[in-house]
Amino acid sequence: MIKFQGKKVLKIERDLKALPFDANNIEATVDEPHYARLVDLEDFENGTIEVKMYSQLQDPAPYPGIAGFIGVYFRIAKDDSGFEGIYVRPKVGRVSNQKHRNHAVQYISYPHAKFDMLRKSDPGKYESSAPVALNEWITMRIEVNGETAEMFVNDLKYSSFIVDKMLGKTQEREHWTVCGHRHYWLFQRSKSNKTHLENSKRHWRKGQRYLNNGLANSICKYYACLVNNLDHRSIKTSMPYIKHL
Repeated sequence: MIKFQGKKVLKIERDLKALPFDANNIEATVDEPHYARLVDLEDFENGTIEVKMYSQLQDPAPYPGIAGFIGVYFRIAKDDSGFEGIYVRPKVGRVSNQKHRNHAVQYISYPHAKFDMLRKSDPGKYESSAPVALNEWITMRIEVNGETAEMFVNDLKYSSFIVDKMLGKTQEREHWTVCGHRHYWLFQRSKSNKTHLENSKRHWRKGQRYLNNGLANSICKYYACLVNNLDHRSIKTSMPYIKHL
């Protein structure tokens, strides 16, 4: 946790010495289970995830096509063997080339449907444009319901992206996480739908341990967890080479 622009945030940065990118085969070193996982959210299957995130490029750039990708993985298998994910590439969100803009948002399903495979099998279906950019706060809200996931950015009324049929095959997927190269996070909420009200209350009570007292009166008890200021106890990384400072 660090102080950034006057706020207490979680900083996540990929350790390039331990896990470098392969510039000649970038597909092999992205869309992998490299993330920081939020604990005590084990019952998430359907519902709403909302985060506020800020993307910066690493300097020097680890490979020529770096785009500052940042996003959320959800329905993660307990052994990290599978997950769904939606992330953005802020560098291309407002460029003057429409073809590049159309790659600003990406859906993936690990391990069988990473971005490169989806571009070959279904060009354009699992990517879209979105008004995002580097070096500014982006609010991302993902509404997950069965096979559908819909993404909203920056409090816009209508969604920027929809996946009408997600491709995940593992049923026992529960957690949600954050991913990226060098990024800052404020966690807004995770709201569980279906008939999970009692589970949401239970996880809300657990989540209170990780909240600063000053935020307690902003908690809605029907949220599984609202964590604007996390401490290290509520975060764990999937791999030791992801640094959270």
